[in-house]
Amino acid sequence: TYTLDVSFSNREDHIMHFLLESKAGHCEYFATGMVLLLRSMDIPARIVNGYLTDEWVESQNRYIVRQEHAHSWVEVQLGEDNRWITFDP
Repeated sequence: TYTLDVSFSNREDHIMHFLLESKAGHCEYFATGMVLLLRSMDIPARIVNGYLTDEWVESQNRYIVRQEHAHSWVEVQLGEDNRWITFDP
């Protein structure tokens, strides 16, 4: 479940708590969990942090990027050519 309420984040084992118990968090928790699980299977994976926006202002010919557009996702190295493929858990 997606939530910004991560009151458990002060726990030393907050990622394990997220994965095994609460199963609720925001994009950083889902991306971290996915990367940890992939790496545990020796699959190269990395977390990407950036902004995801679709707030286009036609009159100014530009996107508006706000703090609320901050996002984390995953890239996994797959295939014969070892390309980094984007996943958004």
